[in-house]
Amino acid sequence: MVFVDQVATSFASPATLVEYFAKACPHCVHLQPVWAAAKSHGIDGVNFVAKECYDDKWNPGKDFSDCKAHGVDAFPTLKLYKAGDTTGVDVPPLLGGTTEDRTKELLDYVNSQLNNVKEQSMSWAAPFCLPIRGGRLSDFL
Repeated sequence: MVFVDQVATSFASPATLVEYFAKACPHCVHLQPVWAAAKSHGIDGVNFVAKECYDDKWNPGKDFSDCKAHGVDAFPTLKLYKAGDTTGVDVPPLLGGTTEDRTKELLDYVNSQLNNVKEQSMSWAAPFCLPIRGGRLSDFL
């Protein structure tokens, strides 16, 4: 079953939070403590799923086709999919200074979306990262 279909039909919970990442991306590495803390804290009814778009050498990762299917081309990208939704909403940038601050921001945002509180959505990508579209990093240097 394709990941898009899994999000829409298979997960019994009301939402799935997906981290699309590249192992070689320093911003993704920087996000890992936040992701781990949020996942261990958990939110009732929310699945946490990580998708590897590129490996540590910028080759397509094990979940490359899922990343491509969702139009992910900047890393890391966090998307929240509510039950039945196959497009998801991008999680806004986490601006807190500490891991604790950014973890709280992430959990608060997800909770606000689950409670139907309207928040502005925007893609999360460092302003100096260029999108990578199906090539190796060396192709762009």
